[in-house]
Amino acid sequence: IYISLAGRLAEGAAYLREAVRLARQADDRLLLGRALLNLSNAVTNVDPAAGAVAAREAAAHARQAGAPYYLAAAVTNLAHALLMLGDWDAAIAELDQAADADGLADVGFLACFRGWAAALRGDVPTAQAVLVGLGDLRSSEDSQDAALIAVTEAFTAAADRQSAAALDHARAALAHVPALGI
Repeated sequence: IYISLAGRLAEGAAYLREAVRLARQADDRLLLGRALLNLSNAVTNVDPAAGAVAAREAAAHARQAGAPYYLAAAVTNLAHALLMLGDWDAAIAELDQAADADGLADVGFLACFRGWAAALRGDVPTAQAVLVGLGDLRSSEDSQDAALIAVTEAFTAAADRQSAAALDHARAALAHVPALGI
């Protein structure tokens, strides 16, 4: 993970692919789901199709292992990859399934992605409702959470044709770049 975050994406992905291979060999579904989750995170920005494949498989293993946090993370990675591929309907369907069928509606970062997708679609009331209902996520001191909220607020403001607010929220998201290492 560190190697990928340090910008050595090909090397990081190679290590994560090896982790996937070893987890398969050990027949450990939870470990395999985690390795695939990390692989999807590492490759999605350069190869969203490969990221979607890894995230989809990670979600399946997380469901089988009964690991809701990993499932929520895998589904958000999958939705991110699908949005990048232009398959917005599939991204929203995956997020909705995780929230409704898998019972993860109260997972803040998953809810935030649902708001993000709604805003991209121009569904301002849904995006605003998500932002109002974020609760505990808003009190998080984690830079990744704060940046995700700011991006969702920026897209929501843009969808509502509030350019100045969209710019302010986008700048707030960018203020977290040093902490996130992007």
